[in-house]
Amino acid sequence: MSHLPRNCRPTVDCGAKISIILTLAEYLSRNITAEFSQQPSELPIVVVHFPRSSDDLKYNPNLKTCREQTFPVNLLDSGQLKMSQDPDEQHFWGPLFIVGMARSGTKLLRSILNGHPRIGIPRAEVHVIPLLLDRLGSEPFPLRRDAAARFKKLVLESEFHNRMSQLYGCNPSGHEFDQLLSHDSLQACIEATIRYYTEGEHNFAENYIWGDKTPNNLIHLARLKLFFPQARFIHIIRDPRDRALSAREAWGANLYLSCQRWRDRITIAREQSRDFQADYHEVLYERLTSNPEAEITAVCNFIGVEFDPAMLTLDAPIETLGDPNNQTRTSHNIVTDNVGKFAIALNPRQLRRMNEIAQPIASECGYLSSGVNIGYRGLDGLERVICTFADQVAALWSNLRRWGLITGLRRVRSRLRSNRA
Repeated sequence: MSHLPRNCRPTVDCGAKISIILTLAEYLSRNITAEFSQQPSELPIVVVHFPRSSDDLKYNPNLKTCREQTFPVNLLDSGQLKMSQDPDEQHFWGPLFIVGMARSGTKLLRSILNGHPRIGIPRAEVHVIPLLLDRLGSEPFPLRRDAAARFKKLVLESEFHNRMSQLYGCNPSGHEFDQLLSHDSLQACIEATIRYYTEGEHNFAENYIWGDKTPNNLIHLARLKLFFPQARFIHIIRDPRDRALSAREAWGANLYLSCQRWRDRITIAREQSRDFQADYHEVLYERLTSNPEAEITAVCNFIGVEFDPAMLTLDAPIETLGDPNNQTRTSHNIVTDNVGKFAIALNPRQLRRMNEIAQPIASECGYLSSGVNIGYRGLDGLERVICTFADQVAALWSNLRRWGLITGLRRVRSRLRSNRA
């Protein structure tokens, strides 16, 4: 939508106005706070410590030397880690998690992988898996009636359900949901639920690899691996300057905060994946688009499936946001020249500051030449607060313009709940 619908304004009563104000206030405050701390779990927890980098401590001396990641304590019980049995232990059946910063090519990678007959990842991002793990991780199975009701509520109020029901008519009845929740572990219930929605979108063979493409899972790798020991992760990385420019075109994202988040979240993902390197695979967006067959073949080898040439042809254009003239919004082929646009669109001052913020990850990924000597200088506390506030206002306004007042706020509320995990 190009503007907020006028007919929404006179029909909003006092209670709805209060709800809207609270939603907006929560959206801004929570996203700003989330830049500095994580929400604690309400469940009994164990704490895993990930050491912070020396650069983080140098420019943020008030940080603890270790970042804490919390998990429900009941995961130490082998019974709670019980999973649905694989049809064949020699094959991988999921979950397969595609992660990466938004606007980094996660949708492209999902579309490519869905071109394989043995892979099925829903078109809508699930988002609620970490939330389900946090809220229900300590519950005995099969789920009691009150716990099952909470599971249903979290799923049915999620943007994932809204999107899948609108696009494909996926709307489980009460009886169907009871069947989905009849399994003997939370992991199996989540798997059955995602398979239900996925199969409403595509027709698959009896056994296929299930998974999810939610960019924000990038910071939940350790938690997901703890709950799903057989999980594999594909992390797609894009040049931080192109990625920031794309996010600005899509929803007005702040360039500098985009680079800071790019650096911070890639660092977190790499820290968390150290203990399961064999199940973690990185893909550079630039290599994927310049030599897709070679990169996709490597991804297929990682997953354990044979490369299928049909994967090189997309079933639909990838993008719906950003520059309307971009080929990614019209082409059914993998666009090979969607790189290096920052060099024309951004000025030297912007580029130098973005390079400073993205170090040293940018150099490690080959995005800065070896002869460039730029040290890390991240956003300080005040810069980060200002950039975060501006970024969230722009994202909120973009969401409301695109979806309208009521639907837009519903999406904001759903995303807030998903991000609390």
